[in-house]
Amino acid sequence: MNNLENYILIHNLNGIIEKSINSQSINTVLRKREATLNSLKTKISLILDVDYDDVILEQKNQQDKRIKEIKLNNQFFKFITDKSE
Repeated sequence: MNNLENYILIHNLNGIIEKSINSQSINTVLRKREATLNSLKTKISLILDVDYDDVILEQKNQQDKRIKEIKLNNQFFKFITDKSE
């Protein structure tokens, strides 16, 4: 659960997208990933009545500036854990 505070590499989402669309074409996966993220950001920003760009935070990777990292904005999301587990 500690990892929820950290940024993740955006390309980590590619495997999920590949499975959902049954395609391994990198161009198709990238287009679908970006469309999915944009749709998610739009829906959440409308529901929460917040700015589109504030829903998912983005930054460049420290070691490789070409790589984008993302995470949900902690200002709008709280992760609740079941302490009995």
